[in-house]
Amino acid sequence: MSKRVVIVEDYEPIADVESTILSLAGFDVIIASTGEEALKIIENRTPNVVILDLMLSGKLSGVGVLDAIRKDGKQTPAVIVISALIGGKQQPDFSQYENVHIMSKPFKVREITELVKKLT
Repeated sequence: MSKRVVIVEDYEPIADVESTILSLAGFDVIIASTGEEALKIIENRTPNVVILDLMLSGKLSGVGVLDAIRKDGKQTPAVIVISALIGGKQQPDFSQYENVHIMSKPFKVREITELVKKLT
């Protein structure tokens, strides 16, 4: 059984690149383009890893998705936050969450693949 990854990204070219990279590495990949869609998929498909953009279109931001999947102290699935906000003045504080890993955009192909493999 392959490991499942949910990519939460509203910019299709980035979602396609992430999906291709991880599919070629042997992962079962599902893409969600909104936070609301992501929560439905995460609830029904039980991913090992969620790759989460912070700035999403729709009503629910990436931080809102993270809050929802970490409610009640849940530590799974592992979450990789990938955002252009990382390292900037607007970077959110993720210290309250467990099992959350941070990468900045642009990311390196090898880094995302290695981190997902490490977390699954």
